[in-house]
Amino acid sequence: MTGPHRARLRAVVFDLDDTLLDHQGAVRDALREWAPRWGRQQDLAALVADWFGLERSYYPRFQAGELTVHQQRRARVRAFLPHVDLRDDAAVDDAFDGYWQAYERSWRLLPDAADAVTAVRVRGLDVAVLTNGRASDQRRKVVATGLDVPQERVFPSSELPAAKPHVAAFRSVQDALGADADELLMVGDNASVDVAGAIAAGWYALLVDRARPDTDSGSAYSVITSLAEMDRVLDRHMQSPQGPSICAAAVTQAPQ
Repeated sequence: MTGPHRARLRAVVFDLDDTLLDHQGAVRDALREWAPRWGRQQDLAALVADWFGLERSYYPRFQAGELTVHQQRRARVRAFLPHVDLRDDAAVDDAFDGYWQAYERSWRLLPDAADAVTAVRVRGLDVAVLTNGRASDQRRKVVATGLDVPQERVFPSSELPAAKPHVAAFRSVQDALGADADELLMVGDNASVDVAGAIAAGWYALLVDRARPDTDSGSAYSVITSLAEMDRVLDRHMQSPQGPSICAAAVTQAPQ
């Protein structure tokens, strides 16, 4: 995607968790309520670190088809509560249900999410969501938080040939949107999943890194620290007569 010509942007595709929805905040609130009931009285930061470490270990195995959604949930809860007798699957499912109910009650959009979606819409661009996860869970998040994205524009990985960062996920969404690759912009918080996969599919990509002190990283892709910067990014992309101003090169090798 180099050279003097650039197709007009037609759609912006957002990641969901920790891009639009405050997944980490919801997890923290859920663990604060749920973990002490099961004898985990440690500092909240330690509980969160343990929980996310287990998520990173087991959730990719679910996405790869090695574990069912219930198997990966049971494995995580058993590892998180090793002092509790959870040999019976029904018991561990009940324990996870308590966590999940607290997590659901904590769902909310990040403060900059709604305005970012509006910024895309007022420019006449389509808005979609590409999210790794089970369709029933991810679609309920969109509805529960009032996110202004129609259900037919929500693409959970469980309904796609593969999960991000696999190119097949991005190409399936591209086909559903009826767009060319260079008419699409992916916005997400994970460089190796959202950015790498999008660029490997020929899309533009934008990383949202709210922990970064500035955006001058020297990366091959643009970085913003808040979705409040979407106005500036979209204006720059749509008005510049030159080559890509958002992203031009892959950061890692995404699976084909």
